[in-house]
Amino acid sequence: MSKAIILALLFAFSVAVNASCSASASIAARSGARWVTGDKTFQLYDLTVTNDGSCTLNNVGLSLGLPSGAAITEHWNLLADNLYYLLQNFPADGINAGSAFNGAGFVVSMPTASADAAAPISVQVYGAACPSKCSASSSDEASSDDSSAAPAPAVDCTIVATVEKDTTAQSWTDAQGRTVSVYRLKIQNTGTSALKDYVTSFAAGANAEIVSVWNLEGARGGYLVSGFGESLPAGATYTGAGLIIANAAETVTATPYGSNCVA
Repeated sequence: MSKAIILALLFAFSVAVNASCSASASIAARSGARWVTGDKTFQLYDLTVTNDGSCTLNNVGLSLGLPSGAAITEHWNLLADNLYYLLQNFPADGINAGSAFNGAGFVVSMPTASADAAAPISVQVYGAACPSKCSASSSDEASSDDSSAAPAPAVDCTIVATVEKDTTAQSWTDAQGRTVSVYRLKIQNTGTSALKDYVTSFAAGANAEIVSVWNLEGARGGYLVSGFGESLPAGATYTGAGLIIANAAETVTATPYGSNCVA
């Protein structure tokens, strides 16, 4: 993870996904929740996610930045791997516009020798998910009814992602009797800005298991596409990432949880 996102002990970052679906996140070290075990110092952090848009918030993709030597040892109400986190156990009907969910958090360990230096922990919002009907209707209303609406932002991330079975690679049966096949991820940057980061999850069927990936980083909750270098230019297509999946359904889909683009 880039050191550029490690900003402060108490950090808030917000990103607008579209005119009606946006979220921000902040973290704070809980007072009195700090202890030492052996050569490690542990600190508990509370995470708050706020719905800054006008649509109900169905999910948020988050990334946490840690200083060198630090590690997350526990977390709650987060589906996580070492790169990427999805919020969990928020209200079943979503997080309403203007409301916040503060039921998630994590514990960070760091070497005791450096623990007094106010270790910088950061949170980055990779993207927010809202009902498509709400997002579309809000955008339509803004364009047709509000002539004073602000112009579209100069930075625009729009991505089309598809997963296709590699017909040049023969499927095989593994030791568990499962059918294993190779799949390719295709990302098209249909926006007007260069794509810097892209995070997605995959749906391959109830009995499927992702056996291996390439040019993807992460597990369980989501995958960060890592293979297109500094950025993917506007109008360009990237086909260098893929997956090996056992017992995949007829159709495998990629669902974006967030993107980060640059002008």
